Amino acid sequence: MDIEIKLKKFSSIVFDEAKKEQREILEKIAEESKITYNDFYNTNKRKYDMLYEEEKGRYEREAQKEAVLAQSGMKRELIAIRENQVGKIFNNINRRIREFMKTEAYVNFLIDNINKNKTPGSEIIYLVAGDMKHKELIEKNTGLTCVEGQPGFIGGFKLSIGGNRILDYSFESKVDAAKQGFNKIRAMQAEGA
Repeated sequence: MDIEIKLKKFSSIVFDEAKKEQREILEKIAEESKITYNDFYNTNKRKYDMLYEEEKGRYEREAQKEAVLAQSGMKRELIAIRENQVGKIFNNINRRIREFMKTEAYVNFLIDNINKNKTPGSEIIYLVAGDMKHKELIEKNTGLTCVEGQPGFIGGFKLSIGGNRILDYSFESKVDAAKQGFNKIRAMQAEGA
């Protein structure tokens, strides 16, 4: 007989003996503790069911946490997209305002709005530096004194009443008010989303 065949038979005999011995030990343990197979099965099943439920709960909590993180990430992305769009809108508005300020219609707009908004006690009109080239025409048509305002506001005018009150009719204040409206809407959407 070939050695390989002998080794296989030997290992089979050893394996069968080990299996038989294992079975005898398990039967002896079961007999000694008087536990039936069903009792043993049910006890272990309950343990494994409890472990399963714990693991399932842990995985569900982790999945919920990941879903919340993903959702908050999507909210941040959506807010960034909205902010980008709002920025583009207001950049376009500012560009169009600057284009309008280069036209003759803008000067007529200033004169008409100054006359419409001046009240008794109105003395001075603050204009942006670029509008001071129209100073004489504006003073002639409004009867008020034009002064260059502080830098930082875009077009329009600010009207001084009685020296202690200034009404702001600048484009900058109107654009800022519109931005604040967008910010309130975004804040409400972020809370509700």
